Amino acid sequence: MECSGLPKIWITRGFVRLALVLVASMLAACASGIRSEVTRPALTHPDLRIQLLDLFNRDQRARREMLRAIKGAPKGEDGRTIYPERAMPLVEAARSIDAESTAFVESMIDQYGWPTFDMVGRDGANAAWLLAQHADEHPELQQRALALMKPLADAGQADPAKLAYLTNRVLVAQRTNQIYGTQFTADPDGIQRPFPIEDAEQVDKRRARVGLPPMKTAARQWERSVSIKTSPHPLDSFPDR
Repeated sequence: MECSGLPKIWITRGFVRLALVLVASMLAACASGIRSEVTRPALTHPDLRIQLLDLFNRDQRARREMLRAIKGAPKGEDGRTIYPERAMPLVEAARSIDAESTAFVESMIDQYGWPTFDMVGRDGANAAWLLAQHADEHPELQQRALALMKPLADAGQADPAKLAYLTNRVLVAQRTNQIYGTQFTADPDGIQRPFPIEDAEQVDKRRARVGLPPMKTAARQWERSVSIKTSPHPLDSFPDR
């Protein structure tokens, strides 16, 4: 979907869906703690860390601006949300940063493999994860990043919670049940709910093993962040595209 083709006053549900996808990983990043590390052992690739954190910070600024526009949008007489025209270029700006970040991550993997904590610090490695998480238009890159992260998480060189998020991102893109319940979408009533979850009764146990809060807590966090009613109960099936 191209925002330039949208109406100038009313912005469709598709726009909202895209915007929420664009901000979702920002919230995940905040919840799981991507931040600058004050002290660390000597890193093997400090310059790469600086580049990753710069892209991460630009990504987050763009999404914060877009989220403010969405949350502050007024209601029309019929109750529909009227999104300001300035929200459309904000979405385009976020997508432009995603494209730049995707190209950087592809080049980085070709040159270095996946960055470890020892290479770029925990904050640099988690920034790399976020950039891959946002590469939705390049699912092959997300799959590649996921395969590289798995053994590193087992070795203590990648964050298991980040791996869980990326695992779900890849599964949902393939329209396969997610495992950890991190990916949300709007149901027919406009309520944000998780995409279908495999063995949903056990999802909180799986989340706890990778350091994620229970689904009810995650749903409350999402609702507070986007000001849209959210339920922790997953959809029974994938919505029509």
